[in-house]
Amino acid sequence: MIQCLLPSGHGINWSEGGKTVSMSWRRWGLNDNPYQLNSLEEDNLHLFVGRGDDVRIVQDYCKKSESVISVEGESGIGLTAFGEFIRHDFVRKRLFFTPHGEISPGKSLCCHCLILNLLVALDATLQQKHPYLSRDPDFIRYEAGVRKLLTGFEGKSIFQDSCPLHPIEMTDKYASLLDDASQLISKLGYDRGTLVQIRTPNLRPSDMQAKEQAFLMNLCSFFKVRHFQWLLTGGRDFGQVLCEYGDLHRRDVVFRLNLNALSLNEVDEILDRRKELFSVQKDPQLPLAREVIHYLYSVSSGRIRNILQLSSELVSFFDGDHTISEINLNIARPILQRISQKNLYQMNLTNLPLSVLGVVAQKGPVASGDIAKHMHRSHSSISKALLQLNKRGLVQKNGQGRRRIYSASMEVKLIWA
Repeated sequence: MIQCLLPSGHGINWSEGGKTVSMSWRRWGLNDNPYQLNSLEEDNLHLFVGRGDDVRIVQDYCKKSESVISVEGESGIGLTAFGEFIRHDFVRKRLFFTPHGEISPGKSLCCHCLILNLLVALDATLQQKHPYLSRDPDFIRYEAGVRKLLTGFEGKSIFQDSCPLHPIEMTDKYASLLDDASQLISKLGYDRGTLVQIRTPNLRPSDMQAKEQAFLMNLCSFFKVRHFQWLLTGGRDFGQVLCEYGDLHRRDVVFRLNLNALSLNEVDEILDRRKELFSVQKDPQLPLAREVIHYLYSVSSGRIRNILQLSSELVSFFDGDHTISEINLNIARPILQRISQKNLYQMNLTNLPLSVLGVVAQKGPVASGDIAKHMHRSHSSISKALLQLNKRGLVQKNGQGRRRIYSASMEVKLIWA
């Protein structure tokens, strides 16, 4: 099997992977961490909750030829899991083949990296799901072609942060290898070809740079490959910018679906199903009281990824402590604040950004002009501080044109709660 040779930041997103907690879960009647972030696969699709109407809409649209679907929403609300459920449910029904995980262009938005990651993912998944292919001459030829392509690109400038802006198009080498993969997949009996999930960046129409426009143009060349369908998951405006700046001949080529956060009841149901999955006794118990999960839901605006990540960190504080039968909100709140303060301290922010962050946390959502008036500082200095905070993920920016509204991230809310 080919090992992915791409450097850090350009690899395939096999799993979001939550923090590993070194503790015994058996004290709770469990054999593993119910708050871990795991990818959905064919054998655990029952852990997916809700979004029934959205699933049916996307699955119906996927059955159309040459479909491009952009599933959009706020980061952390379960976009990746939604795409994984769509793909692996199709695999279970033998309608589509799909490579493991989301395929990523990396932080540099490099389409060379994207196509190479896709080719490696197809190779790895074909061998894992159909090991007898290792003796198939067509597969041996495909694998040799991928290895040769990877060797040719190893160490080249495409892996730097500044990728070339010129169009890569779908070169003969790329197109030939994808066609070889498509023929292999067709022989395996997947009726509708291959469904690929691509993680898309959060691009805004008002802030488009030349590098980002080049990425969109190059990405559209992928959509011309036969027998491949494309499921894009990520930025909430990605479908719009793809239609405006990409090389699409028809605006209706991209089907856009906006997802909202799961309901609180649905989050509770996810945890109940995880509890039953990891149960090793008759009456297992989740370590965190419902009120803690509901509190995290409130401060995170329903972002399930943030809820699970912080839940894992919170429980890890009680590794080895067998005196607490359940972690309630009174116990959890100061620990959550301490976790967030530690993460913020490690960012080494200067006084002005920290002061701005406090205003956003206490008064947000708030406009940058209102922050400048409140702090008696120039608008330009406040804008620079907000830009720094936004890049570090501490504040979110909404609005168009000059009217920008800022709100605090989950960790910031926990600190100033």
